[in-house]
Amino acid sequence: MQVQKHNKVLITQSLLSSWGYMWDCAEGCEDDAKESFLQTLNRVETETTEAQQKGIDFENDVYACARDFDDDYADEVKEMAKIVRGAQFQVRAYKEATVQGIRCLFMAKCDAVKCGEIYDIKRVKKYEVGKYLNSPQHPEYFFCIPEAHKFTYLVCDDSKSIYRETYYPKETVLITDIAEQFINYLKQEKLFDLFLEKWAAQ
Repeated sequence: MQVQKHNKVLITQSLLSSWGYMWDCAEGCEDDAKESFLQTLNRVETETTEAQQKGIDFENDVYACARDFDDDYADEVKEMAKIVRGAQFQVRAYKEATVQGIRCLFMAKCDAVKCGEIYDIKRVKKYEVGKYLNSPQHPEYFFCIPEAHKFTYLVCDDSKSIYRETYYPKETVLITDIAEQFINYLKQEKLFDLFLEKWAAQ
């Protein structure tokens, strides 16, 4: 199906993250990273991995513990739940911008929002300082929720330690600049029409 360029398209942080991973992946994983991006671009449904499910379960435990605190949860869950207690959970926000003449709909799906701070809950195998520096997530969420003054990745790793990685709007690249680079790449690789088709928004 031919999709006209003036139609609105959805750009999510997960799509941009999949694209960006092609340059941030470990040496020797470039082909797998590109294949993963193409699957994301084509919106191919894939099975949840064990690591992804572990992250989902951890996140749900934090929500439940924050709402009804008790001692049945692991210490790391309780520690993170204390931080986000009183927040609004699973907050969605959308905002449009025109990039290269294309109407783009950006989306934020925040794990927690509290007193102008956005929190994103992560469960990873190993954490390193600056892990999310190049992530498009906080630029996109700042754009969608301009009232937010801080974005914090709350991270728990296999050591069961809790880390905070915080960013502020003034030090964050504009999501529209990232989107422009993304669109340029798609055009160069002759994937632009596919993007318009698969990511068309209402």
